[in-house]
Amino acid sequence: LLLQMKKYNHNYKGRYPNKLPTILYLTMENSADETLPRIFDMVKPKSEMIFETTPKDQVLQIINDALKPTAESPIGIDVMYLNPVGITGKDEVDTSVLYDIYEQYLDEGKEIICVIQDHIKQINSSDPTANKVLREKLGAIAAQFKAFAVEMNVPVISLGHLNRSAESIVQNNKKMCVQDSVKDLGREFVGESNSIIQTLDYGYIINTEYKLGLDNDGKYFNKKYCTFLNIKIRQRDSLQYFAMPYRDDNQIKLVEDLYGKARHLKTLSGDIEAETFDQLDGGTSKTVPVEKEDTTKMKNELEQKS
Repeated sequence: LLLQMKKYNHNYKGRYPNKLPTILYLTMENSADETLPRIFDMVKPKSEMIFETTPKDQVLQIINDALKPTAESPIGIDVMYLNPVGITGKDEVDTSVLYDIYEQYLDEGKEIICVIQDHIKQINSSDPTANKVLREKLGAIAAQFKAFAVEMNVPVISLGHLNRSAESIVQNNKKMCVQDSVKDLGREFVGESNSIIQTLDYGYIINTEYKLGLDNDGKYFNKKYCTFLNIKIRQRDSLQYFAMPYRDDNQIKLVEDLYGKARHLKTLSGDIEAETFDQLDGGTSKTVPVEKEDTTKMKNELEQKS
């Protein structure tokens, strides 16, 4: 998401023409040792490059080149690590830190144009009384994120986990080979606090699922998709549900289709997909009809292989 916002907003103009527009990623869930390999896998120029075997100076250079502003892509990306809540001996931060960082960046010649915070349970509310009960805490955090976003005209994106009931449904659907599993979920499965939903402008439940596929050699395989279910939206111009394919050559990177042929699916159910590899976006697809008994045979073969 960070990289696509940077890539597809060439002509962005901020509130301060003399400041460098910057997307800020506040990671409170993962360490640098976890984050850097993931960023590297997203931006590496060659699919065969491996983080562990690539020289460290080359890794840092590749990541820096991808995140820094350029003439073609004038938006910069900064990754900042903050202490999560509950770590003994470490200072915990609350939502007021957003205002401090915003002012600090202005002094450094940067304008924050978007904040992504990972994730909502790892930060405190700026109201200490709300932090005593998790439900109240999460609702207060969402409201304070919203207040910052409105005041500074900066969208804030955060994420959290669903409750255990949702996890049980998803796992059971997986065992039963149910497609579009995320459609069985809804607002009531958002962990701990419905007040989060009330504050949102946009809310999605996201899940990784697989669709039975057929490659160029006639072999069966599972095609990986990221599924999105909309549970809150201010404007009724977005898809309620869609499934976006991951690239064939990079299993943590989604295919991009902003200015090209639509690549998302509105359902994973139905016909089997035939995949062909494309160097530009990691794979193109078309649908071919398959008899029901053939579909059952494919599933059985895949289960035997796994």
